[in-house]
Amino acid sequence: MLSIMFAPQRVLVSLVLFGLCTSSAKADFVFQMIEQTNSVFFRGEGSLDVNGLTLVGQTTTSPGVLADCCFIVGETANTMVDIYVGNWSGPNALNNAGPFDPFHTVSSGNGSVFGVDFSSQAFFAPNNYVSGAVIQGESTFANESLASLQLTEGNFAWTLGTNNISLEILSITAVPEPSGFLPFLISVMGLAFRRQMKRQAAHFE
Repeated sequence: MLSIMFAPQRVLVSLVLFGLCTSSAKADFVFQMIEQTNSVFFRGEGSLDVNGLTLVGQTTTSPGVLADCCFIVGETANTMVDIYVGNWSGPNALNNAGPFDPFHTVSSGNGSVFGVDFSSQAFFAPNNYVSGAVIQGESTFANESLASLQLTEGNFAWTLGTNNISLEILSITAVPEPSGFLPFLISVMGLAFRRQMKRQAAHFE
């Protein structure tokens, strides 16, 4: 999960990423895009089983999103990635409205560069990726919103070979003042706990 800092807005994003990502805990890769205070925070983490997949080559890319093409997370530099393809299923757009703007690049980021190109049914992994290795990255679209990125809130899921990939897009429209922030954090953590208990109960039914 993201390291928790003391700035209230950063704490909130960290907790949401930690608490709500558990709703897709079975996925091999979990991505989230969260709109908050004039920015969109983007994070991904997971591992890829390349058995049964085909490494078709490499390309140079940078993190960003295009609603009818792809989403890529990580540091801002142009980076060489491996392209894996295989048995694929899932949506081919993050918004059905169109037409879509050119690729939106992130303004800052860190970690590995990786992501999904659903237009070509491929996964971008770090260059010389080792099967099963856990990777993570995070990025920020500063002074952007889900609307400006042409994204709609919702949950999206793909499969690639034996791998499950999920993306959750959501908006947090208000952040409480520091004096009321602790109760708000407790309520967020309580929501995450209740969702985890419901999933465990369903697992044993």
